[in-house]
Amino acid sequence: MFCALGGESVLLEQRGGMAGGNAEFFVMSVDWEEAVVSFSLPGMSAVEIADAKRGGGSMAKTVEQSRVGRLRLTGLRPEADYELEARWEGGVRRLAFRTLPAPTAPLRISWAAAADTHISAKSENRKGRLFMESASIVRDLVEEWNDLGVAGVFVAGDVTNHGTREEFAMARRALVGLQAPLLAAPGDHDVHEDAGFWQEAFGPLSWVRRMGGFVAVGLDTSHHALGEEGRRRIEEALAVDAEAVLLVSHLQLIPDDYIRFGKQKAIADGEASRPLLDELSRRGAIVYAGHQNALSRTA
Repeated sequence: MFCALGGESVLLEQRGGMAGGNAEFFVMSVDWEEAVVSFSLPGMSAVEIADAKRGGGSMAKTVEQSRVGRLRLTGLRPEADYELEARWEGGVRRLAFRTLPAPTAPLRISWAAAADTHISAKSENRKGRLFMESASIVRDLVEEWNDLGVAGVFVAGDVTNHGTREEFAMARRALVGLQAPLLAAPGDHDVHEDAGFWQEAFGPLSWVRRMGGFVAVGLDTSHHALGEEGRRRIEEALAVDAEAVLLVSHLQLIPDDYIRFGKQKAIADGEASRPLLDELSRRGAIVYAGHQNALSRTA
């Protein structure tokens, strides 16, 4: 299972005509042998990632100039600290992360998780959302998930951008080739006054499903709260004899201290639901959440 982490980014120097402060680099995901770095630049440039801690050798670079993109770093060592230099025509940024421990037991089950695809045909790109490219990106993800042979795919809301019938039709077409079960929970962009379009496309707003030795729960937090229905679903899952509970929720169930910008976007009734959330913690649970649009991990 891949673990998403947020990477720190520090500006080291700035050169040339592009404002280095407008460039963004993030460590998008890390496991025990690979990492993915994404970038967004104010202008076209080639990008190279170098290992600053181990001699400055090149680890990955773009084939051509671009403003946005991702670079995959392979052949990493487990449980190792990495310090990278992301170099482009406008300057250099420092990135740091630590790889996860290598698995020590046979793989028993694998699943994929995604959120905030914001599928739309809109031409403008707001908040970095690639609306016109969104369905194509999802189709690429479906191919990757099929190649990995995952047992299921969790989608933590905001599948669409405005929750229209047309956007849900685009989403279904993009996902039609998925070979694994799709387990999706709605976000605030998916459900407005009427939840009918969501139900036509993906079924119930909340659900409980078996997945191997685990039990998965979809929570409808599209209206910024867990509510009685959500608490009932969690209680239903806790009654199942399972190794752990896997929860899919658009909003965070607890505040995340890692996220330091903007507003905390956890459920409004978190304190009222705290005894149930504490019980989940004692029993063992993994929560996949979206909405904040910031990759992080918290416990």
